[in-house]
Amino acid sequence: MGDKEEILGSNNGIEDVIWLCSLSESELDMLISLKVLVLQRAKIVGYDELAKKIDLKILRALGFVLMQYVKGQVIDLSLNPSLVKSVTLIDNYNLLKSELENIMSIEELKACISID
Repeated sequence: MGDKEEILGSNNGIEDVIWLCSLSESELDMLISLKVLVLQRAKIVGYDELAKKIDLKILRALGFVLMQYVKGQVIDLSLNPSLVKSVTLIDNYNLLKSELENIMSIEELKACISID
């Protein structure tokens, strides 16, 4: 197994792992909760195989869609002057970023995820 596969896993691209490392603790908590919810719902409706296919790429897409929805709801509410700053705050979440401007090297990624 190569160095890249050892760090990233077999189904994850370096961009996905870099994106994951860029998330704040609250964003990570939301993704973890989202994954737990998806796994529970898939098992309840009898799609255990679907639950096994939930990987970082799917979580990233689900998080992006969910944050776009939240952003739309906040924009609708921003007619209230006290909520105008909320739209700006939401734009700063890395969950809404499909591409990161700065790409990490493998060494920086190893440091981010604490691999020696």
